[in-house]
Amino acid sequence: MNDINKNMDNLNLKVYIEGYGCTLNSADTNIIKNSIAFKDFTIVDDLNDADIVVINTCIVRLETEHKMISRINYIKSLNKKIVVAGCMPKALREKVEKLNVGALIMPIEAHLAGDVLCSYIKNENGCALNTKKEINANLDSKLDYLHPNGLIMPLPISEGCIGKCSFCIVKVARGRLLSYSRDKIIKKAPSAGLWKGQTDEKELGITYELLDKVLLAIEQNKEKEDISKELTVPIEKIEEILNRIELNKHKSKPIPIPK
Repeated sequence: MNDINKNMDNLNLKVYIEGYGCTLNSADTNIIKNSIAFKDFTIVDDLNDADIVVINTCIVRLETEHKMISRINYIKSLNKKIVVAGCMPKALREKVEKLNVGALIMPIEAHLAGDVLCSYIKNENGCALNTKKEINANLDSKLDYLHPNGLIMPLPISEGCIGKCSFCIVKVARGRLLSYSRDKIIKKAPSAGLWKGQTDEKELGITYELLDKVLLAIEQNKEKEDISKELTVPIEKIEEILNRIELNKHKSKPIPIPK
């Protein structure tokens, strides 16, 4: 019995994830990582420590495709279980299957990566989405698994393409244009994600919606006492915001140039 089968009961498996390609694929890598972590797998930063490797691929150019194939073969040479995600399995499925990898994750399935990994370990069928109705119903769910990784987070607003360019493989990989719900995008809480559970609004002590109203009132040269009364915000919070503005004024000024 191999190590993966020994650990199958508690899913105490180590997974290494790497991603390539555009900003949209970078967001998918983030979603894949969080989906897998949600299923109690252990995410590791070192390839050598992994039981399973998930590679989120890009094939925008032929040389990129060759790079992906080379990377997949290298990981296999390390006797690692490998799952291939992203544009390559969607656009070039037969070619990927010939590489004898463990499982495939399509771009539209990024948020189901944890389920696909569970199915793969239990030798069940994958969780492929087969109908347009299912795809539309599940697209917005991807954003639920998108969390900041440091100070910057790519936030997709759509997937796919309306073009019909004969030379481009993106349409094959990403499909027809599908947009995320506008409300879902707007309500996605921005946060630096500096630690687990951290949100910018908690750090500021005020919601962005209310903060916008305070800043507008400040721009309208209203007195802080009037702003506090009008918006029912404590005067101390108004003073704190004014102080933050003063401390950050230098950021809006051009860098001094020595003469």
